[in-house]
Amino acid sequence: MLQRLFVLLALALLVAVPLLARPAAESTAREARRLIIVTPHNEQIRAEFARAFDRWHTRNFGEPVAVVYSTPGGTSEIRRMLQAQYRSDLRAGRPVGGAADLVWGGGSYEFGELKKPIEVEAAGADGATEVRSTTVIEPIPFDPSFLRDVYGEENRIGDDPLFDPSLYWF
Repeated sequence: MLQRLFVLLALALLVAVPLLARPAAESTAREARRLIIVTPHNEQIRAEFARAFDRWHTRNFGEPVAVVYSTPGGTSEIRRMLQAQYRSDLRAGRPVGGAADLVWGGGSYEFGELKKPIEVEAAGADGATEVRSTTVIEPIPFDPSFLRDVYGEENRIGDDPLFDPSLYWF
């Protein structure tokens, strides 16, 4: 009898220790704001950023934020997906903007492609064909002195720019 009790106690301890020893879960309430990021990056990068950003946002704004990732593939697949989504919205007359707040990954080529205008022909309100145009990404008007502080005067690593001079990507 004592041997069975010992085995049950050991089994309970085996189950309880990992549950008690794990780090406290990050508090992200159901009603937390959501930050949606499209990325090709791996789980480790995504998890580290989500935890750190939630802590930063809670500390600075007094509320948690849930970081939600969309990982549809590599950078080229992400670019093609976004371009197709924007074309579809333009044709249908829906507002463009996508479901993401940020796009990670890629480099100057991919983001250069995303800043090029997308044009479609569609029937206008009067039935006549019209050309509708947009870009997937929009410029962000950062102060030039801030960019110099962050990136330095040259805006280069080797032959590649660190940010787009038109401020479409960073």
